Amino acid sequence: SSPAHLKYKVYIIDEAHQLTKEAFNALLKTLEEPPEHAVFVLATTSADKMPATILSRVQRFDFKKFSVSQIVEKLERIAKKEKVSADEDALRMIAYSAEGGLRDAESLFAQVLSRADAKVTEKTVREMLGIASPKQLSDLVDIIAEKNLSRAISYVNEFRNDGGSPEEFLKALVNYLRELMLVKIDQALRSAVAPELTDEQFSVMIAQSKRFEQADLSVILIALMEAQDNLKKTSQPLLPFELALMKMLGK
Repeated sequence: SSPAHLKYKVYIIDEAHQLTKEAFNALLKTLEEPPEHAVFVLATTSADKMPATILSRVQRFDFKKFSVSQIVEKLERIAKKEKVSADEDALRMIAYSAEGGLRDAESLFAQVLSRADAKVTEKTVREMLGIASPKQLSDLVDIIAEKNLSRAISYVNEFRNDGGSPEEFLKALVNYLRELMLVKIDQALRSAVAPELTDEQFSVMIAQSKRFEQADLSVILIALMEAQDNLKKTSQPLLPFELALMKMLGK
């Protein structure tokens, strides 16, 4: 139908890559001969999953991810508006977990605000969202560097018992070790691969990188990524993590 008062009627299809084959075929016919008054916006985080026939008929705009500092700044404004006190470390943890997605960060922050008391702390965020703090990631990497299997298994079990999510811990650990591997190649890569790290956190990462060989880091990352895949196949969420630790530490 034509717009009642405005020149154009805008249709926004979010997560467009999830449309069925039949829906894409129907949409294709409309895109081939679009009404003059209609504008279609196809939003997706997986453009590679969009059919070529659709991509060839649209104008593409790629948006960059938000940096951790940009997300923290926005969350600080929200906290101020809501008259809530929030530690910067807590906001950084949310921003880091959102992986560049501002909407995801705002959604996570809303979850925290709905259950938080007068102040949002790093501990509050960690307990509510089940995510690992930068220090927890760093501590586990130190344990892995020491090849202490018993302590590593104990550490991840304690994290789970405290309400943490093994899936979130694995995801964050893979990202942390990827950054460590790349800055080991060249510290100048920091701005490209680890811009969210504070100077103190980066210094810790550099020191840790010297405790690993590049080949060892590759083996560790492959084992952890396999564990991520295996998480979907078991009712025991810690088991893939524990098996990965056993494989990584040579037991």
